[in-house]
Amino acid sequence: MTVAMSTLRVEPTGGPLGAVVHGVDLSVDQDGDTVFAILEAFRRHHVLVFGDQHVTAARQLEIAEWFGPRYVPPAEIPVLGDETQPPVVEVSNDPGGVLGDGELGAHSDLQYMPVPLLGSMLVAEVIPSRGGDTSWSNLHLAYDELDPGLRQAVEGRRAWAFNPYAGSRAIRSLAGPDQRYVDDELEPFFHPLVRTHPDTGRRSLYVSYLTAGIEGMPDEESRRTLGTLLRHVDDNRFYWTHRWRPGDVVVWDNRCTNHKRTAFDSERRVLHRVQIAGTRPF
Repeated sequence: MTVAMSTLRVEPTGGPLGAVVHGVDLSVDQDGDTVFAILEAFRRHHVLVFGDQHVTAARQLEIAEWFGPRYVPPAEIPVLGDETQPPVVEVSNDPGGVLGDGELGAHSDLQYMPVPLLGSMLVAEVIPSRGGDTSWSNLHLAYDELDPGLRQAVEGRRAWAFNPYAGSRAIRSLAGPDQRYVDDELEPFFHPLVRTHPDTGRRSLYVSYLTAGIEGMPDEESRRTLGTLLRHVDDNRFYWTHRWRPGDVVVWDNRCTNHKRTAFDSERRVLHRVQIAGTRPF
């Protein structure tokens, strides 16, 4: 087994989050100091980009496990890439791929599950000439800059998010013809509107377009509060946008970021996704 001694360099994007990691060849095993430095950069910057990489599906799974255990989808609740999907899911507009070519609103992956993700990793294979860019927002900063009165109103509150693949709120145009949907209304799972990062102790807002209601709050007040929060977290000042290139590997912290995607035309776009299991928000 060959273990590389990297010349790692972490270059912040200059935005509110994100960094580009240079000097690492992810296709080969790395020494412990390099892996530790990557994990430290992940905690600091929340989104890491490795350019010009050549990794197999098996290697992608190995790299993702630096950050945490592999996520195993449940059999009883539909998710993007459910139990019928392989561990590495093709996110593409090819037949058999998921998520097509439309715009995707800002969200945190599996916010509607009892235990959401720690993070996700995408490896880019084919990228269209225009569109399909991904933007991530820093929800730590969104919390830090929240109006004090609104912060007081949401501290200690819990909210639930709807599952876009289930029940009356299902978005059946979202994921493509091979996506599994269910007609039944599923039990809502409540999570804090303000969550604590388990590694750093920092607070962040936990709200996205999937957030459907606030526990114990009258419906009208809940809708009004969520509307204000959504406008706040979706402000451009919290975002950094990545223009993909073939060979890019991007891993992000799902516990303190939202992400969204711009639409693109009929050109092919093929990426490969692995999800990293998380813990219950607190």
